[in-house]
Amino acid sequence: KPVPFIPLMDKDFHIWFKKDSLWQSEDLDAVPGQDVGRVCILQGPVAVRYATKANEPVKDILDGIYHGQIAALLEQYYDGDESKVPVVGYLGNAPALRAIPAHVRVEYTESERVYTLPKVKAQLPETDAWLETLAGTESNWLRALLTTPIVVQQHQYTSNVVKRVLRPRTGQVVRVALKEGRPQSVEVIDASGHKALGLTVEADGTIRFNMYSAPRGAVCTLELVFRYQAQMPYAPIHEVMEGRNERIKRFYAQVWFEDSSEGESVIGVTDPEFEFTHTNELIRKEDIRQFCLVVGNQSDRYVEHTDGVVFAPMDFAGRACWPMTCKSILPKIVDGDVLNLVHMSNGFRILDGAEPLRAGDVVESKAKIVEVTNEESGKRSRIKGHVYRNGKPVVEVTTSFFYRGSFTDFANTYRNIDEQPSRITLQSTKDIAVLKSKEWFIPLEGTGHELHPESILEFRLSSRYRFKSRTVYSNIVTTGRVMMQVSTKEYVHIADVAYECGESFGNPVVEYLKRHGQPIADSYYFENGGYSVMPHGSEFSSITHSPGTNEAYSNISSDHNPIHTNAYFADYADLPGTITHGMWTSASTRKFVETFAADNHPERVKAYEVEFVGMVLPNDQLETKLSHVGMKDGRKLIRIATFNQHGDKVLEGMAEVEQPITGYTFTGQGSQEPGMGMDLYERSETAKQIWDRADQHMLQTFGISIIDIVRNNPKERTVYFGGDKGAKIRNNYFSLTYETVDAEGVSKVLRLFPDITENSPFYTFKSPNGLLQATQFTQPALMLFELASYADMRAKSLIQKNAPFAGHSLGEYSALSAIGEVLAISSVVEVGFYRGMTMQRAVE
Repeated sequence: KPVPFIPLMDKDFHIWFKKDSLWQSEDLDAVPGQDVGRVCILQGPVAVRYATKANEPVKDILDGIYHGQIAALLEQYYDGDESKVPVVGYLGNAPALRAIPAHVRVEYTESERVYTLPKVKAQLPETDAWLETLAGTESNWLRALLTTPIVVQQHQYTSNVVKRVLRPRTGQVVRVALKEGRPQSVEVIDASGHKALGLTVEADGTIRFNMYSAPRGAVCTLELVFRYQAQMPYAPIHEVMEGRNERIKRFYAQVWFEDSSEGESVIGVTDPEFEFTHTNELIRKEDIRQFCLVVGNQSDRYVEHTDGVVFAPMDFAGRACWPMTCKSILPKIVDGDVLNLVHMSNGFRILDGAEPLRAGDVVESKAKIVEVTNEESGKRSRIKGHVYRNGKPVVEVTTSFFYRGSFTDFANTYRNIDEQPSRITLQSTKDIAVLKSKEWFIPLEGTGHELHPESILEFRLSSRYRFKSRTVYSNIVTTGRVMMQVSTKEYVHIADVAYECGESFGNPVVEYLKRHGQPIADSYYFENGGYSVMPHGSEFSSITHSPGTNEAYSNISSDHNPIHTNAYFADYADLPGTITHGMWTSASTRKFVETFAADNHPERVKAYEVEFVGMVLPNDQLETKLSHVGMKDGRKLIRIATFNQHGDKVLEGMAEVEQPITGYTFTGQGSQEPGMGMDLYERSETAKQIWDRADQHMLQTFGISIIDIVRNNPKERTVYFGGDKGAKIRNNYFSLTYETVDAEGVSKVLRLFPDITENSPFYTFKSPNGLLQATQFTQPALMLFELASYADMRAKSLIQKNAPFAGHSLGEYSALSAIGEVLAISSVVEVGFYRGMTMQRAVE
């Protein structure tokens, strides 16, 4: 109902407010102070009939209803005799009388019932019939556990996992131990003869549900604890949540570590800055060989050659640092149910200058949890670390996980990120004043560099966010450096950023950069979406199949998570089966990047990051598709997508693939032609800006358009010297001189344009083949063409870092200007024009 209508705020306010008291009787939030003592109870005629006492307390009213109902039922069904009321374990539907399912062998003794299921899947009983059989005919803890559809977890209802886990399986044997005819425990033996599950009940109604996994041959036990609450027939099974996540983490410490204490040592960690480590991991040839065999990577690079060197695939870094990754899953700061953990992504990046991992390396790994955030459907964590060799980082490893569930512990959530680098050009003194007014902007003293209009600044910042809710921060800290471009085109450190605030909805530092700056993008994506790099025909296929069992990858990767190998755990996690490791799918897909995108040169794959967007089941057919969609620092950006046999995408991501070393040669005079570079001028903003800046400078300095000459190649153009601007242009021509030596060996300084005097009204350039062929215009035009082309390639990230370059004659100036950035655009055209005129005079 809407808020009560109050027409007038007067002395009768309380009367107007009470006109619609039903609103308050239905919604406690509508009561002032949410005071239950002020709730208006509106009685209907039936209630009024039985209201026989004035000012009767609510407790007495409710107790009267409660006991009155019991008395009425006792009288109606049992003649008022309480001794006739039957005793049951809990109130619920009477056990269904069902015959024991066919093909199920049952053996009875005084102390136990033994059920043996057939070895043929088609002969298995239906799940409900099977659970009814196990539950027996009495209403007790076992019947409640096996038949109730829901389990209470604190204030939440969840589906009964025990029903999923205890479903019938081929060759399964179930033993129900009895005491005085009542079930005391249940033991489930799988088809291989190993104990899979165990159930016991204690005198106080505590039910201990054990699940068993045996990685490396050692049995690891997961204990889940429930309470049988017979007085709550709708939901008689309650899971004990206190310590639950810690018990699960201790189980995984057993599963992932031979010495479980190594994993258990980090369970209590609550410090977001804690660094997880793993040391003395030896990379063995046999491990590399087995890893490649399991993921299907047949590259020659990973086999032993005459030099004895065996390189490890990039993905092997994930295996080398797996203990570190496991530790980052277990701490208290990520307080989630590991059994509901989903691997979301993983990535690897070979650091610049680092040699790939190889057999014989002894490595260590270090990582931090850089993000823990609560989302609508769960909790996300992101880990970032490095694998080190001889104390130097070799591979950067990133991975993220998602804990399914509902979380409200925002006090434990945070995000540490490197902000998007930004570039700002300070256009005016006002812009400078605005920046200096920011408390977080801290100029350094003694740098020798002052801010001025047209200053170009780069901000490279890192932020630490702490959350109060999904949309509100409890604390923000942003720090970093401000670099300014100086006359040598270098960037020097001129200021720091230091910002911290309490509760807020955003980061003002980042917002300032968004308003006034531009992101420094190091990636360029093709406008047409790119093209496929996959070969045509069936000779080279990117189709593979996931393994029928995940045991081999579990063993070589050390990821013994039982959801991949144990059907009971897969059922507990409500998975469609023992899903294939995401890391296997990642490694299997990456081999196609090496083959097709890197032309069978695995060392060219420098970075690889993928997300797992769908489940892969045993024996799934997988097909990988690769597309070249952009560039990054001269590396090809390869978009990756892997699909299953149903056409569903299961993996997507991006790889960076180095090209063969490319050199850039800048040619000399002779290659000019009309219209050169103008097609690029029309479609590239970067090239256009260079041509326009040069053209504007040529017009202001020499009164002639270099773009006009390139486009139209006119045979003559006249420059007029009228007015103040014309006079300034004439003086520029008048001041141009060159040095020469006469026939007698005497050095002389002559004017380049002797025909232009202080009173000349104009000057005309002429060339029978067009002015583009005149050296004084050929040279600046060619230099601009090369500079614009190179700048466009660099803006599109086509240029490799540290690429070799060369220039011939005039091209030397172009190379130094384009790559070395030793000349501004205005200087480039002046040098070209002056050099061309000097050469022209020398010929004359």
